[in-house]
Amino acid sequence: MSYAVDVKTTITHCPAMTTKRTPTPLSKPASGEDDLITQAEAARLRGVTRSAIQSLVQRGRLRSVEKFGRNLVYRSEVVAFERDKPGPKRVDG
Repeated sequence: MSYAVDVKTTITHCPAMTTKRTPTPLSKPASGEDDLITQAEAARLRGVTRSAIQSLVQRGRLRSVEKFGRNLVYRSEVVAFERDKPGPKRVDG
């Protein structure tokens, strides 16, 4: 048994397709939360891999905050991060 379905009619009369939803406004994040980004976003921002960002977090070079089950980093720290120069460390003394 086959049914003929007018796709155009079905789509235009489908309530889910015609209902317009307005986004619910989000409450303003607490201080500093708007600066949080995922490690993947941080990696794209710096042009490195996500594992490189994760390594910096593990070594304490970048702060990480767990929110919503994800480890987030501060955008300002990622942007301001300076790589160590290669070679022996200079000790002023």
